[in-house]
Amino acid sequence: MTPGGAWLAALWACVLACVAVGCSERAERAPAADVDRPARRTPSLEEVYAPTAHGERDMTYRARIAPRPDDEYITREPIPARRLVYRMRLLIHSTFGDPPPGTPPAGAELNLDMTADRLRARFLGETWPIQPGAEVRVRRGSPGTYVFDAMGGRHLGPGELSGWFVGERVGRDPFVRVRAPRVPTIGPAPMICRLIAEWANSTYSSISNRCRDGAPPWFRVGMWFGTLSADVTMDLPQSTLRADERDPPPRAEPIDGRVMLSEVLRARLWPATTPTYDPGPLPQEHGTLTIENRAPRKMIIVVDAVPVAWVEAGASLEVGQLPAGQHWVGAQYPFGHRATAPIQVQIPGSFVVER
Repeated sequence: MTPGGAWLAALWACVLACVAVGCSERAERAPAADVDRPARRTPSLEEVYAPTAHGERDMTYRARIAPRPDDEYITREPIPARRLVYRMRLLIHSTFGDPPPGTPPAGAELNLDMTADRLRARFLGETWPIQPGAEVRVRRGSPGTYVFDAMGGRHLGPGELSGWFVGERVGRDPFVRVRAPRVPTIGPAPMICRLIAEWANSTYSSISNRCRDGAPPWFRVGMWFGTLSADVTMDLPQSTLRADERDPPPRAEPIDGRVMLSEVLRARLWPATTPTYDPGPLPQEHGTLTIENRAPRKMIIVVDAVPVAWVEAGASLEVGQLPAGQHWVGAQYPFGHRATAPIQVQIPGSFVVER
């Protein structure tokens, strides 16, 4: 054999030896074919269809499809619109007497974004006796409204908005009054009168002329009195005014009720000896009023002629930091009709609404 051939033979022998060693090492590392592998756990149906991670879907919150899709307001192009703000005050039935001196009326805000044929209303503030995150959508030519709140989104037929506000079908329509502007303003505001008519279970034709020359400077629905505080023009994306289930507002958690009055103002409710209010010195001790609403509708609780809280039907709520002693406590419906006459209640103590 030539020297070159011997060198090639030696090289091939080294290559074959390395391959054999590598295969032997892989064979030693590889598990035997008959070794049992641990079975991979199969996730349960609850883990697949009801995950506990962020973004869990709550089937109790649903946005139901509107009877008619709003296909006219689908683009993001800016369109001329108006934004109005009404300062709202909740008035109390006269039979509850007079509130303590210096007590401001319960207030809230009604924010409106609108064009000539669309409107979105947002109820802001802790005084509104409705679920948080409430938004009402109205469009011309489509009877009824579309409502969002903590319970989801749904279409309400003509006049059903008043039942949504009260918590049951309205048997007695609230008092309605709308003041027309004395001089023409930015422009007609027919959608405001449409909203008020739906809210009060009234007819649009009965109040439409009040919005012909502009936004009403004030209006009243039941015991809710609204005063116009802002009316500005702006450009808004068209789709932000569509009046169906699309583009829902941020979701809020449902509640059983809410305290309307701040802790500072609650501490100023002197114990009264008569329903017409007979103040004495401010007590140093405070207590909690436990409210139980057994009535089939939501209630506004009035303490010493001041609305302090609202409670859903069949729910309970605690109102703390009330001056200890005897107070006059009663209840009225969300539109202001008196539900129960005021009675003397010792605080700390409880108050039950039976009807």
